[in-house]
Amino acid sequence: MNSKNILVVAGEQSGDHHLSKVVSEFKKINSSVQFWGIAGDYSLKNGVEICFHNRELAVVGIKEVVKHFPVIYRAFNGILKEVDQRKPSACLLVDYPDFNLRLAKKLYQRGVPVYYYISPQVWAWRSGRVSMMKRVLRKLYVILPFEEEFFKERGMEVKYVGHPLLDEEWVHQDYDREKLKEELFLGKLNPLFPLVSLLPGSRSSEWEHMLPILLGAAGKILEAIPNCQFSIPVASHLDFEVCQRKISEMTAEHKERFFLLKGRSIDSMRCSDLNLVASGTATLEAGVVGNPLLVTYRVSPVSASLFKLLTHYRGFIALVNLVAGAEVAKEFIQDLANPEAIATESIRILQGESHALQLKEGLKVVRDRLGDPGGSLRVARDLDRELHQG
Repeated sequence: MNSKNILVVAGEQSGDHHLSKVVSEFKKINSSVQFWGIAGDYSLKNGVEICFHNRELAVVGIKEVVKHFPVIYRAFNGILKEVDQRKPSACLLVDYPDFNLRLAKKLYQRGVPVYYYISPQVWAWRSGRVSMMKRVLRKLYVILPFEEEFFKERGMEVKYVGHPLLDEEWVHQDYDREKLKEELFLGKLNPLFPLVSLLPGSRSSEWEHMLPILLGAAGKILEAIPNCQFSIPVASHLDFEVCQRKISEMTAEHKERFFLLKGRSIDSMRCSDLNLVASGTATLEAGVVGNPLLVTYRVSPVSASLFKLLTHYRGFIALVNLVAGAEVAKEFIQDLANPEAIATESIRILQGESHALQLKEGLKVVRDRLGDPGGSLRVARDLDRELHQG
């Protein structure tokens, strides 16, 4: 076992966070295996050797990927050179499908057993990838309740492990909302006035597309509700000062109404009467928090056109709605993601107590449908068994 090593790839911050928890649990079971590959600061803290840091790889959309292609290309080929030298016993890929599925094919050709945690959403779009996944993946660890049946029906080796969100400490912690507001905003927030959290996403490319839209909506909300306040959590890996300057320029007329936070997105959502959230894992977090939310998202026109061409799913886009099986959060996607539409629905929620209570009630089902805590441990145990059997 001393010679065993596992290649890991998590190209984005959320995937890196989930990977780090799997690595932590794995080391409690088997401390002799070394982990290395493409990841970020979370995994680094848990002893993963970082060959390529993921901070340059976290981009969204075709146009954005083209812009960053040289960096992505260098990481892709660099990691394959490392594979040829280190001869890993296995590989664990986490989310980040466009990069990871291409890498999976190369690893399969080299005889490396490939395990995949947090499946590509092939049930929503680009379903043609399933046949390739079936061929090159040893096993798929899925986190959404309906995914296991989907992949089993298509002949894949799959294990439902539950959503890693339920492993987060905050999910199980009680809190006093008013005390949290006081601590979070240092007494500068007026507790009698409504608070809205703006969450444009964790990637710099998402901020570029989503921040102007959300701030535009905020301006229109202020026209109807002049005492409304806004919290904007800035992800820890983003440059806070750059984000601060950008927001200050765009909110100069009402700057006293906007509060920037370094991280603390969960606490911000807990304190808010409404959360405006970019589509992604954050919508599930907001759903578990349980306060009313609206989901919005926009990418470049080129990316949007290709998405429409390739998608076959005609239901919801937001994970919170997919898990709930109903529209518990109204979606404003692409052309609908405009300040006027978002503001109109936001004002309706903020001014309609009964409507807000109805939305809260609908969100209660989300946590129940995410499975049981312990997903990271289940992945670690199964991967360790696979190594012993292999």
